[in-house]
Amino acid sequence: MGCIVNETRRNELIEKYIEWDERLGFEMFQLAGIDVNPNSPLQVNSLLFDHWKLPRRQGTGEEELTALLNLKYGVKIPEQREWIEKVS
Repeated sequence: MGCIVNETRRNELIEKYIEWDERLGFEMFQLAGIDVNPNSPLQVNSLLFDHWKLPRRQGTGEEELTALLNLKYGVKIPEQREWIEKVS
């Protein structure tokens, strides 16, 4: 026995979240200037510390990203700040 699924509503939600994901990905591309997979610690690390030359941290988890936003000598450029806020 399974659940009753409203196929019309299911398809509407799938379309909604695909559009949302595409829009967010494009916004992040515009902010960073390059395509970075936010789920890839290596790509995020490269963007933050190699490309943007931010003060190096041990990782790219939520705590490290928050620390970058709060550091006195951390993120100053609004686009960088917005990108980090979208990722965390």
